[in-house]
Amino acid sequence: MPGNLVINARAETAADKPMFRASVASQRCVIPSTGFFEWDSQKRKYLFQLPGEDMLYMAGLYSIRDGKPCYCILTTSANDSMKDIHHRMPLVLKREQVAPWLEQPKAAGDYLRMTPPLLKKTDVEPQLRLW
Repeated sequence: MPGNLVINARAETAADKPMFRASVASQRCVIPSTGFFEWDSQKRKYLFQLPGEDMLYMAGLYSIRDGKPCYCILTTSANDSMKDIHHRMPLVLKREQVAPWLEQPKAAGDYLRMTPPLLKKTDVEPQLRLW
């Protein structure tokens, strides 16, 4: 839909949605990152990273709108490392899943339904000193 800013799409339903159907089929991308932030209900900030890795890869979809490339991050139900902070999380891929996600439609379809790997959660809020 022209003019709408879409930053996330539900992995579970993206292939069924007219807005994302073509991108799921042939316009998949990866958003590389060292991690991502999420805030809990108390507005405390947490950093999420893939343990033992320097990079974290988020599954995404891209399209060209009005001649400009745009992308959105796929999200899925939160796994055990995330669910106490938020009910959704990015669809995180391990390094060895990146090429199949980009190149193999069957693997991509399977990944849309997978539970992401567990992540390391770090509280990044400054600790209050009571003295």
